[in-house]
Formats: sequence, structure tokens, C-alpha cells
Amino acid sequence: MTFAVTGGSGFFGRALLRRLAERGQAVRALARSADAARRVEALGAEVHRGDLSDPASLRGFVRPGDLLIHAAAHVDLVGRWTLYRRGTVDATRNLLEAALPARPARVVYVSSAGVYGRLDPRGLCAERNTPRPRRAERYGRAKLAAEALVQRHCTEAHVPWCIVRLGFLY
Repeated sequence: MTFAVTGGSGFFGRALLRRLAERGQAVRALARSADAARRVEALGAEVHRGDLSDPASLRGFVRPGDLLIHAAAHVDLVGRWTLYRRGTVDATRNLLEAALPARPARVVYVSSAGVYGRLDPRGLCAERNTPRPRRAERYGRAKLAAEALVQRHCTEAHVPWCIVRLGFLY
């Protein structure tokens, strides 16, 4: 099985690619720029040049039987909603529309605990906390909207899916 990874040149993605390489896994990583391509190639991944904002460039990135890990998103503490929508929500839609016809074995969406908004003083628990980012929490809102796309598109395509909500990375 080949792992098709978006966001492979980012903080989380680089760690993921290193771990997959240590395990001897075949990896294909989406790279938007020449610099990103060099970074993921240095980590042992096959490079697919493409951009999540350009649906045509995503053709052929995911192949039948691949395990798609979608870890790319617009990650900033501040910014306009349009940046988050384009870089997270629209990007996820473009990827799914290009990938699902190829029949990946599974889609894993790397989301964030940011979908919960303000944390409960008792701590975060998926059974106790309902995702509810406030309007000003653009990152969490975008991740939650992208999660809904993954659930809907994958379910309609009969492709297994999983959403992982990461906490803070350090």
C-alpha cells in the first residue's frame, strides 16, 4: 500500500514522512513548490507536483488502493476567512473530488482540537465537548467544515474515512 500525503513539507507532515520512511512504507507526497518537492524527496517520498487550489494538478496523485492522509491546511493564528476557506475547505473539496474516483483504500483527515473552540476548564473530551468554534476562530471553523466534506464525500463514495483531531503540536 502507498501512502498519499498532503502537507508533507509542513511541521506535522515532515514528522509523518520520517516515520513512514523508518517503517519502509511507500509514500507519495503532494508538493506545491520546488522547495517543498526537495523537502519531501529528501524524506524518501515520491513527489507529485500539484496545488490543492488547482484541481487539474491533483489528477493522478491518489491511485487505487492508496491510503490518503490529508494533512494540508491554511494554518495561521490570524487572517481573513477567505484564506482559511480557500486553504482548508476548498482545498479539501478539490482533493476529494480528484481522489475519490481513484478508489483509495481509506481517507484519513488530519483535523484539530481547534474545532472545539474554547476549551472546557475540565479539559477536552470528545464525549463531553461538542465541536463549536466561535466565529472569530477561523482555523477551527475551517477544519470543522472540511471534516463535514470528508464525511459526506467519502460516505457517498463508499470510501472508508477517519478524522484525527490533533491537539497542540510541539
